Amino acid sequence: MWVKDLDADRYKVRERATMELSRLGEAATPVLREGLAGNLSPEAHRRAERLLASLSDLPLSGERLAAFRGLAVLESADTLEARDLLQSLAAGLPEARLTLEARAILDRMRKRPERP
Repeated sequence: MWVKDLDADRYKVRERATMELSRLGEAATPVLREGLAGNLSPEAHRRAERLLASLSDLPLSGERLAAFRGLAVLESADTLEARDLLQSLAAGLPEARLTLEARAILDRMRKRPERP
């Protein structure tokens, strides 16, 4: 709905949609990309592109940094339970950094020689 509102006739509605999509953070990435592939007005297209650019440059908050450190611990542990948890995380939002990093860790783990 918010992506559709980027195309609204009223400025206030477009601004609110921009703000709400920004608040969603990385979760907005797939819908913004889908919107860009659709038939948006030039104004909505610019807004969606700006939002995507700002989302890709988000700094890591304390909570997000802790999550990435947790991924490093799971990779280091390399236990069956750690792999199961990484599998769950890798099934998250397709373009989220945490999901992509979990997938990268699983790829690295698959390429490692088996432990005795």
